[in-house]
Amino acid sequence: MDFTLGKIRTQRDVVDDQMRPRPDIEWLELRKTLETKFGISDADLKKYDEIPADAVEAACAPPRPTRRRG
Repeated sequence: MDFTLGKIRTQRDVVDDQMRPRPDIEWLELRKTLETKFGISDADLKKYDEIPADAVEAACAPPRPTRRRG
């Protein structure tokens, strides 16, 4: 939030219409690209082959409201 002259307004320099669509790429395809074009080792990429369930839940959960500091 941006506090300006006593008014609270959402701070958005870029609106949704200006955003690019989210990339839609499968992990195996991305993994291959990271290995061949960027030289990331298979051992490093294996760390990301499995995602813990709690990490998936955290990433998909709606954002928690922030507390105002007074």
